[in-house]
Amino acid sequence: MNYIKNDTVPIPAADTSDQPDIDPQAMPDASDQPEIATQPEIAPQPTPDTSVQPDETAALASVDEEPVVLIRGLVKSFKDHEVLRGVDLHVKKGENLVILGKSGTGKSVLIKCLVGLEWPDAGTISIFGEDIAALSYNKMNALRVR
Repeated sequence: MNYIKNDTVPIPAADTSDQPDIDPQAMPDASDQPEIATQPEIAPQPTPDTSVQPDETAALASVDEEPVVLIRGLVKSFKDHEVLRGVDLHVKKGENLVILGKSGTGKSVLIKCLVGLEWPDAGTISIFGEDIAALSYNKMNALRVR
């Protein structure tokens, strides 16, 4: 058995007697390989299926359905840590919304701003057409149970 010298413990060398010798001259040259035809990358196009990708402009443009919740340019920071940066959101009557994200990405801060437990540094939040920043305590409570 062959050994590799080590300062503390001899390490057995790998046994390569059962592997064939490879002649570097027999290896194919990269220039001998056929070229692989490549197609230009085509950017994925958005789907026209509005149930998958709703058209926000069309949704906001509908006159008869004003969003129940409308958030525009919401910004919230804690000291020098910016948690929400220009958040825009609209939710119409009958729509369900799920807010997903990793820990610390601002999900709870967004909800707290929405219900009036935190006040945003910038931006507007309107619920049923009323700007919550202008509401009194009693009007805000009435809006919460509506």
